[in-house]
Amino acid sequence: MNSSSLENNLVEYILYLWQMEDIIRAFNFDIDAIEKNYVSPTVQDEVLARRETTKIQMLAIQMHEEKVVKKGHPERTLRYMAELESLHQLILNEAQDKDYLAIHKKAIPFIEDFIKNKSGNPKMPHTEACLSIMYGLLMLRLQKAEISQDTQIAAEVTRKQLAFLASYYNKLKDQ
Repeated sequence: MNSSSLENNLVEYILYLWQMEDIIRAFNFDIDAIEKNYVSPTVQDEVLARRETTKIQMLAIQMHEEKVVKKGHPERTLRYMAELESLHQLILNEAQDKDYLAIHKKAIPFIEDFIKNKSGNPKMPHTEACLSIMYGLLMLRLQKAEISQDTQIAAEVTRKQLAFLASYYNKLKDQ
């Protein structure tokens, strides 16, 4: 378990939130079961385990309140995703960072293929597609499934794009 904080890496934090949303749903919002079967086996420090359980409980409450029990993301998660997409658009359209443009150019075919053939949402933002590719890879690894070479390449290219965005986000935040 990696309760990555927003201060460290926006991309990792979004992926962490997605993972927690899935865990909450998998345990049917039963916080005691999550604590017993997920938190306790992975977090040895009692104080940290309690803190993690509290975070999960707060997220579960938010998911109920915002009616994203079966699918979707709570507003907080959507806001972070929108920030990432805004940053992506800023770098592409205004900052014109040559390194980012080169990384994105390599990622575009994989992003567009994902959006067209796997997402079910033809208007999915590019950064959400990148996040989905990385999250899908995480799920395949957790399932110990075979990962195709195409998936590995797509993940590596989009990982570089997301890493650049996370780094750029931190630089802007620190200014």
